[in-house]
Amino acid sequence: MSLLPQMVRLRQTIQAIREKGFKDAFRSFWYYSNIRYGTLVGVDAQGNKYYENEGYYVGRNRWIEYADYKNYDASQVDASWCASRF
Repeated sequence: MSLLPQMVRLRQTIQAIREKGFKDAFRSFWYYSNIRYGTLVGVDAQGNKYYENEGYYVGRNRWIEYADYKNYDASQVDASWCASRF
């Protein structure tokens, strides 16, 4: 059994904590069950943050952190984000 996938995941988690800080990385894990790191591409009028990391697989390389992460809805996402960069 290879430990390579676990080591890669550990490295990504450490990188995310370095970029976001412990508090934001923990909040991301708490609400989204995932810690990701990437480049902040933009923030829309509602306060949603759009991220991108080309190191992830296509389809998982772009994500949104909603401003109201407790009551988010897909209609809060700007249409240009969904249509671009594929």
